[in-house]
Amino acid sequence: MYLAGVAAECMLRAYHHEDRPFDERHDLVLLFKDCDLERLGDDARTRLRGPIQTIHMLWRNDFRFGHEEMLRLHFHRTGLDRDVHRDANPVKVKCIALYNACHMVVSIGELRWSLD
Repeated sequence: MYLAGVAAECMLRAYHHEDRPFDERHDLVLLFKDCDLERLGDDARTRLRGPIQTIHMLWRNDFRFGHEEMLRLHFHRTGLDRDVHRDANPVKVKCIALYNACHMVVSIGELRWSLD
């Protein structure tokens, strides 16, 4: 989980607008807002809104120190496990959702980067 979020964070940092201060820490929503719209493009920005929100809900920088039980408690306390079937592993389900969102951010960012 941690590395998937870091990959998305790095891709957003690659598109950071040069004229803006670089102090978003690990807040992917702020990083996304500070992207250079000309370089990223309107279509990519629109397609990334959903994945960015998913990452924002499911990922935290301090997950690098976490273990499965900590993640399970986090999802339960925040209500993020409510949509998970009772027989399913909520950590696995949310890991897959996070991975898919991060993959989308990295893939779209990579595609836009190769067009420049």
